Amino acid sequence: MPIKDTSFLYLNTTFDYNSVESLKNAGAARVDPISVTDQEKFQRDLEECAQLAYVWHQTFQRQVLIGAIVGAGLGAGLGAATGSILDRRTAMQGMGLGAAYGSVAGAAAVPYRVTDVMTNCLQHRGYMLLWR
Repeated sequence: MPIKDTSFLYLNTTFDYNSVESLKNAGAARVDPISVTDQEKFQRDLEECAQLAYVWHQTFQRQVLIGAIVGAGLGAGLGAATGSILDRRTAMQGMGLGAAYGSVAGAAAVPYRVTDVMTNCLQHRGYMLLWR
């Protein structure tokens, strides 16, 4: 049975990782409407997949923070090792670079991973995706 309401296809497809509603909208826009046979089940599945992606994102944010702290520690250690122990400026620069690298390296993967969680969840529930 074809879907009569395809308005969900025209929603914003960018992910706002701090909003379950935005994740639902972006996920719905990726689903091929022909694969939706039960609109109520589809809405429940969207909600569950968006909640899963949201929880994953919150957990990942903590991991990025830990990466920044570890990066700062390693940067400070390397800064102290390569500079003089008395030269605090070198150690502080190393700590800053380590923190920046640790957080940027972790945060760069967020869009792909949140998208993967959302789209994999929908695919595993039997929906065909128009794009990943």
